[in-house]
Amino acid sequence: MLKKEMVDRHLGREEGRVYFMEPIREVKERLGHASIDTTMIYLDHIAEHRALLSMAVSELQATYFDA
Repeated sequence: MLKKEMVDRHLGREEGRVYFMEPIREVKERLGHASIDTTMIYLDHIAEHRALLSMAVSELQATYFDA
C-alpha cells in the first residue's frame, strides 16, 4: 500500500485509483488468458512439480547427509 501511495504522490494522481493488481490477476492479464481458471491450471502444475522436487531433495538429504 505504501508503494501505491508513493507512486500516487509522485505522479500527482488522485487517490482511489488502482495501480498494482493482485498478483494472480496480473499474471492472467500478462499471459492473455480470458479466464483466471486457465491461469490457475498452470499454477497448479507448478505447485505439483515443486512438491515432487521438494520430496526428492528431502530423500536425497536423508540418504546422503543425515546418515
